[in-house]
Amino acid sequence: MYEFLWFVGGALLYKLLSKLLKIYQVFILFQEVQIQTISMLIAAAKDLEQAADFKQETLGKTELSKESLEAIKKVDLAAINLWKELSVKKLIVHTPSYFKAVVQFQTWNECVSYYNSAVRDEYKTKNGKEI
Repeated sequence: MYEFLWFVGGALLYKLLSKLLKIYQVFILFQEVQIQTISMLIAAAKDLEQAADFKQETLGKTELSKESLEAIKKVDLAAINLWKELSVKKLIVHTPSYFKAVVQFQTWNECVSYYNSAVRDEYKTKNGKEI
């Protein structure tokens, strides 16, 4: 009889531990996908900023006044900043509800800080060094 109880107890413990391991693996996968998505957003933002700089450089060669160039530059920067904030908001909105509690940022700056700390932690884990 005791053998049967040990068997049932072992089976239940196995089920519990395997469920916990699956939950942990899904959590780790979500974090990795989130970090890679943020990486793509940061790269896109840098490309937008470079395109705006190129636009300013090209427009500088025209006969537009300095006031017009400054106005265009301000509009471009505002559009890029709006895109950054909206991209983070959409990332959060499209996160599955059961992962929303895990998201540790609300704004672009918080998102970039989260990314930088995650990359720094990953580097430390792989190399055992501070950066």
